[in-house]
Amino acid sequence: MAIGNQIPDKTLLQTVQKRLAQKCGSARVTATVRGGDVTITGVLKQEHERKLILRCLASLQGVKRVIDQIKLEEKKKMAVIPVWDPNRLKPAEEQTTPEL
Repeated sequence: MAIGNQIPDKTLLQTVQKRLAQKCGSARVTATVRGGDVTITGVLKQEHERKLILRCLASLQGVKRVIDQIKLEEKKKMAVIPVWDPNRLKPAEEQTTPEL
């Protein structure tokens, strides 16, 4: 039962969880609700995922504010591949060696 215009936290949490499941099923986030404030925590791969979640939840009836505690995964560094060297593909006896 709503108190005045406020939706009880338990009810709002259920609504938030349902919205997260519908819009962000693969996202690894969790929500808590206190006094209409929704706190979102977790780890995401992309910034656009964060924005989508925040927009979706902010539009829900009863949400006063969304507190964003989402972290983005660190991007893995790419391996450095050396420039192609035709000498590496030749049999050992055909490889040229620099003269000293």
